Amino acid sequence: MANIEVGDKVRFLNEVGQGIVTRIQNKLVYVLTDEGFEIPVQANQLVVVEKVSNTQSAIIINDADTMNYNYAERDDKYYEPETFENQSDKSEPLSNDLYVAFVPTQGKAEYRDLFLINDSEHNFTFCLFVRKNNDYEFLETGLLESGTKVFIKELSKEEVAQIVNITLQGVIYRPEENKVGKLLNKELKVNALYLLNISYFNENDFFDEPAFLFSVLQAEKNQQLIKQQKLEEDIKETIKPIKENVEKPDLVEVDLHIHALVDDYKDLTPSEMLHMQLSHFRKKMEEYILTPTVKKVVFIHGVGNGTLKIELRRILSREYAHYDYQDASYQEYGFGATMVILRK
Repeated sequence: MANIEVGDKVRFLNEVGQGIVTRIQNKLVYVLTDEGFEIPVQANQLVVVEKVSNTQSAIIINDADTMNYNYAERDDKYYEPETFENQSDKSEPLSNDLYVAFVPTQGKAEYRDLFLINDSEHNFTFCLFVRKNNDYEFLETGLLESGTKVFIKELSKEEVAQIVNITLQGVIYRPEENKVGKLLNKELKVNALYLLNISYFNENDFFDEPAFLFSVLQAEKNQQLIKQQKLEEDIKETIKPIKENVEKPDLVEVDLHIHALVDDYKDLTPSEMLHMQLSHFRKKMEEYILTPTVKKVVFIHGVGNGTLKIELRRILSREYAHYDYQDASYQEYGFGATMVILRK
């Protein structure tokens, strides 16, 4: 541990990479890499490149109580992990899972609080991103100890509606084991329909109020799947089929009209509706790309002011450029539909 201090710039001895020492705890040196990860390393595996006196002292806050980092020119609140108690049965063991949670913001019906929960027996050094269309937005990085949760950010309805997926990267480890941790890189697909309607939120063990939980490590056990399946069934029932698919099993139709996607949309702004429609479009594209029997998909967007059609085709050109698309049959759909050719 000699000669290594918080704030030092160090290089990994046996690996490529370097970073800044954020803290020293339990005989481990925590290094914040250039990629935004905080990695625990044995001191003898590091080489000091530049001492703290020559680095930006404003980069680090040496405060073990807050477990947070003051990046240069960053003025948002420090996150403060809090220990949670099982709301239903305090004797119930940890689930050995990580969760991304959305909770209604108190006093702000149109906002959602984003939390990260560590319901495992391991520590988790994390880096959290959200993807909006093709752009990734960094949200937070830090250490989340076993049995704790952390508030990440308050999101408006407009921000929630733009989220396509959530990416969580990091290292899962137990400091007392002195073993190399397991690397984590998970991408969680998000459908804003679920997050903007609290009727799809569930009672849970982590909050007093209902929340929408994304399971990170055990997605197959995620109780939200039940709610999602029910929502998808409701959506299918509200869609008005233009033509029976029985006659054309290789062609399917997807209605993107907002009334076909959600029952109550009177409080949604045009921007929120558009993001919902495009989110549903992406979801169906991914679904039918993986369905070998489907050769063509007709997306019914209507005529309107043309915004949905323009955005849909822009996404096709940028994200699905290897698939051809064209106006669907005028006799059947008028000018209100686009056909995507997945297979010939």
